[in-house]
Amino acid sequence: MSVETGIWLILFPIIGALVVPLIDRFNKKITAWYSLVIALITFLLSLVLIWNIQALTPGGYPWVYSLGVFLTFRLDALGVYVAAVAAGIGFLVVLYSTRYMVLHAEEKGYGLVKYYALTLLFIGSMIGLALSDTIILVYIFWELVGFCSYALIAYYFRDPKAVRGGTKAFIITRIGDTGFFIAILALWTGTNTTSLAGMLASPPPNGMLLAIAGAGVILAAMGKSAQFPLHVWLPDAMEAPTPISALIHAATMVNAGVYLVARTYPLFSGISWWATTVVLVGALTALVTAFLALTESDLKRALAFSTSSQLGFMLSAAGAGAILACEFHLVSHAIFKALLFLCAGAVIQSVGTRNMYEMGGLSKKMRITNLAFLLGMLALAGIPILNGFWSKDLVIESVFTAGFAWAGAILVVTTLITVLYSWRMYYLVFCGTARTEKKASDPLPGMAIPLIVLAIGSAVSWIVIGPFSQGLAASLAPSYQVHGMTLFEMIGEVLLQPVVLLSAASIVILAYCAFVYRERMLSFLREDKGFVRMARRGFWIDQLYESIAGKVRQAGKYTGFTQTGDVNNNLAGLALGGVAVLIALLAWGGGVPL
Repeated sequence: MSVETGIWLILFPIIGALVVPLIDRFNKKITAWYSLVIALITFLLSLVLIWNIQALTPGGYPWVYSLGVFLTFRLDALGVYVAAVAAGIGFLVVLYSTRYMVLHAEEKGYGLVKYYALTLLFIGSMIGLALSDTIILVYIFWELVGFCSYALIAYYFRDPKAVRGGTKAFIITRIGDTGFFIAILALWTGTNTTSLAGMLASPPPNGMLLAIAGAGVILAAMGKSAQFPLHVWLPDAMEAPTPISALIHAATMVNAGVYLVARTYPLFSGISWWATTVVLVGALTALVTAFLALTESDLKRALAFSTSSQLGFMLSAAGAGAILACEFHLVSHAIFKALLFLCAGAVIQSVGTRNMYEMGGLSKKMRITNLAFLLGMLALAGIPILNGFWSKDLVIESVFTAGFAWAGAILVVTTLITVLYSWRMYYLVFCGTARTEKKASDPLPGMAIPLIVLAIGSAVSWIVIGPFSQGLAASLAPSYQVHGMTLFEMIGEVLLQPVVLLSAASIVILAYCAFVYRERMLSFLREDKGFVRMARRGFWIDQLYESIAGKVRQAGKYTGFTQTGDVNNNLAGLALGGVAVLIALLAWGGGVPL
């Protein structure tokens, strides 16, 4: 039963996406509701798998034989939990979209067929990526996720900023995708199998191939999960419709890189530099992007930098071998980050701006949104006892325990900065005096229900750590080193660690100080000088890339003469090149004396 459920969990949203244009042609009024039903059934199928998670055994299940290899998928908690996040958050996003997109797309002349078809394909592709065992199939879904992300970021195609944001995301993530492709070739060559289960069972005997594959996986994660210095595409991706921003940041695109590292950890854990590099990339990303979030005035971009920062926590945990902590924070982050983005959508819809300095005083006008955003903000900041507190501190404790004290210290500092930028976002949007004349109000039920569900999840999801961890321990191979823990064991493990207690106490004290001295802090962060100026300009990383791209374009001018557009010239060039290669091969083989 579980095997069939896994197959349908992958196929159902993809088939549903292909049918959307037909449904729209039959009756445009039911397109959104059809998509909602497909998303709901997909979510229910993921719950069936979770219910049976401990009955699953690690390994690949054959799906279809094609091109000389078995295409197989893998049912274990690591993949199923990621798939369930994509399905669950995806369903809430589609529900939210049934109202939001009517106001933000249909009234502006943008058709919704493309939106719902791509959204369902996005969800299905992420599920396929999480559940596939054949690494070629993983790569196909990996690229489909990237395509859907590009197309949805650029959904408002009449807006040059949206087109630029989608193109930028597509190009920068291609860097990581190249690394993944090289890793696949190295692993396939070294193990003579395309199965991840087979690769994990017998890593390549050639150490060089394994090292190349490990470097490729790190590069892939840096691109897809927006890790420093390839994080620059994520804030520009905020030109997408806000529900899609929630989907990208909480459930699909950015989780792919972290998942890949966690999935392949047993393969590369024996390489001394690999784990250290992963932890370093994660810790640096967490710190750098937290500073960027602290100085950003655009609400969605601030949340985007926050996403990169939290992904840095997850990547550090994965590099340290703390797969449980990594996966637990991935799920917690999915809940509170989807909540924050959907709240942001409701706010932006009401006040007509994304600039937080043009908001303010919305707590009494948008009571439901205010409370939901407050809970999400507290979870993001790691305030006890919300889900972000437990999962984030479990990450920090795991990184210290694994011997990466320097990375743990960076993450502790990052948690303090997270408190500051979280509080700053909430205060600028909901507190103080109103800085807009628009009459804001809470969203209608179609948008409000997802906020309420996610707010409850942010408050209580941590209590399922027992079955969550036991599912991982039961279904993963011993090489992942995951051990189940009860709720009370987690509480004890977190609260009895001195560094965690120090971090938690510092968070509470800093939160209090940020409230008392809020005006002074906000005034300082509005200044455009010193460190604030550097952070507001992204530490000039984008400018560095623009400079490099400019030199490439300049070099292209000197080689442009080879592209004449004349078919005869092109054929002549191919012929001459072929003759030159043939002569060189004959000479190398000794057939022609030179």
